[in-house]
Amino acid sequence: VVSEIAKGGTGTRNSGKETRIFTMNTVKIAKNPILLDFKDIDVISSSFADEFVGKLVADIGIIEFTNHFKIVNANDFVKGLLNKAIVERIKQKI
Repeated sequence: VVSEIAKGGTGTRNSGKETRIFTMNTVKIAKNPILLDFKDIDVISSSFADEFVGKLVADIGIIEFTNHFKIVNANDFVKGLLNKAIVERIKQKI
């Protein structure tokens, strides 16, 4: 559950970075895809979305991201910010 690993909340870039690092360390030892569960999270900041998911996708690529992660229980607002972060990071790579 993202709310449990985002110890600093979901409103800052620093918290997004810490959550991304924790998630990347977890995926190295996980045998199954990891659920990024946004249960009970109504709002995230765009900087959190960028630092957590945008950079994660930029680092490993969209195909590897979809192989290793599944986003669940994200409301439309959260999904919108995550999608925007991914698109912006991909644009920077092109």
